[in-house]
Amino acid sequence: MRKGTLTPYVSHLFAVATLLENEPENTRIAALLHDAIEDRDVAPSEIEKEFGTEVRELVQAVTKSNHPDWWTRAEDYLERMGSAPPEALKIIAADKVHNLWCTLQEEDPWERFSTGYQGQCWWYQEVLKRLRIEHPLVEELSQLVAELLRRGH
Repeated sequence: MRKGTLTPYVSHLFAVATLLENEPENTRIAALLHDAIEDRDVAPSEIEKEFGTEVRELVQAVTKSNHPDWWTRAEDYLERMGSAPPEALKIIAADKVHNLWCTLQEEDPWERFSTGYQGQCWWYQEVLKRLRIEHPLVEELSQLVAELLRRGH
């Protein structure tokens, strides 16, 4: 299940991959696996063995560290976005579009986030600043972030 919901976990993976349906095959595969290391403890070597170096590199580029502090994980992720390849940034954009879209469908989701509403606003704004690619998903995320900020809390 997705955090704090009754939605099956796998639906998020399929949604992210579907948002990237017109991208190269390795990008779509990495999108399906984007949470494998972080959420399912799949070894990067296992991903490489099954899907190749490029897919493993993309999955690693979009994986948060396992540091117990959310802010530390977030800062590390944001810093690594600076050197992430464009295909990884597309996966990040798709992931954040789906995450934020789902969150905005809920009545009052902020209590299930350790950082609350303000932390989520900060997070999505910072991710958006670092998506240095031109892609329809970046524009979609920008619109979702604007909606998030309009709602207030």
